[in-house]
Amino acid sequence: MMADGGSSALIEDVWAKFTGLISGHPAVRSLATASHPKRLRPGAVLVEEMDEDTDVFLVGSGELRTIRLLDDGQEVWLADAKAGELIGELAALTGQMRTSTVIAATDVQVFAIDRIAFLSIASKHGEVALAIARLLARRLVQTSGHMADLFGRTVAFRVHRELVRLGSPSKVPGELVRLAAPPTITDLRQRVHASREATSRAMSDLKERGLVVRKDGLWVVMSLPD
Repeated sequence: MMADGGSSALIEDVWAKFTGLISGHPAVRSLATASHPKRLRPGAVLVEEMDEDTDVFLVGSGELRTIRLLDDGQEVWLADAKAGELIGELAALTGQMRTSTVIAATDVQVFAIDRIAFLSIASKHGEVALAIARLLARRLVQTSGHMADLFGRTVAFRVHRELVRLGSPSKVPGELVRLAAPPTITDLRQRVHASREATSRAMSDLKERGLVVRKDGLWVVMSLPD
């Protein structure tokens, strides 16, 4: 992780995106002033499970991946974070150790802010506290959806939905999304919380059923039958 420069205007723009406020708002300016830009290369660790640091990080560009390590050493994917999204708010709110590991999936720039400064600004500006509440609510909904999938959906369904989530929407009737390349089986198995073998079988099944096809040099994910 390397410290790197970043214009105050850029930092304000990203905090404005997170809070839903405009650049120049007192809350946005306070957050931007207290932030320190950092850059990470792909694979670099931003925070590690059980770490005691409690800084908060706002993603300026790139993509972060949140994972948990199982006792057998396997990685389980939890979530991705892109520009305008916050990382580390739970440790800041509770003062407890990190509950997961966050790594850079791409080149990433984040804006780090000390826990005390972050909570002080949130206590003075209700808009910041509301943005945090919205974030926690979204993550609760996502977690509930993941749990429902694990207990009520087949691996093939979960793989299909994850491919749809990762792709770019298509305007062609019957097509849902297009991808330059599907994720690897290792990446997919982490995302759908299944074994490598089950994930590989599910991907093969989707291809055999014509739900994932190769077209125009891209991978196309088709709509599920009614």
